[in-house]
Amino acid sequence: LIISDLLAQNKSVDLAIYAQFSKQKDVIFANSLNQQWPAQGVSVEVAFTQETDSQHWLLTAENLLVQYPDLLEGDVYLCGPTGFMDNMINALVAANFNLAKLHCERFVTVDSEDTGKLDFNVVQPSIYFKHLNQHIQLTTEDEGKSLLQIARQYGINLESGCQKGMCGTCKLTLKEGKIAGNQLGNAVYLCTSYPDSARIVLDA
Repeated sequence: LIISDLLAQNKSVDLAIYAQFSKQKDVIFANSLNQQWPAQGVSVEVAFTQETDSQHWLLTAENLLVQYPDLLEGDVYLCGPTGFMDNMINALVAANFNLAKLHCERFVTVDSEDTGKLDFNVVQPSIYFKHLNQHIQLTTEDEGKSLLQIARQYGINLESGCQKGMCGTCKLTLKEGKIAGNQLGNAVYLCTSYPDSARIVLDA
């Protein structure tokens, strides 16, 4: 959806797509990858982990910047198995990539232990959305809820395309406090992050 929306705006987009599957029969969005997007000027590379040949190369942490030398200048949208994503993220960190420009989607459920260690019966956190100048005070009933769930519950209007193929749209920057769950540097993905300190300050 992100790619289609960008191209539908008829804007000149410097976009490169790398898609990796086990075999050719596993390819999804085949028409878009093989015909539609390349015809619109998008650089597309499709690879197969179990069907490698001279025409297809596999993306690794070692060849990431070789294959995409201008990667550090743009935004990166990353999705895939945990091991693959962790390797790519480690490579980006090693290259001093600005993690604020990294947008991730993880097809995993956050473990209960990742929802934080803060006992809401002892401390009820407060959350300040700096870019909106809105403050909310949580109660014991909010324990275990994600930051995005909490924001919606309290009427905070945040951009979010979660579960609609627009992953990363709920990302904010942690300015103060501590969260548990899906965090890369100071970048916090609200749909899978949880309050874990008495005061939290988030900004765009």
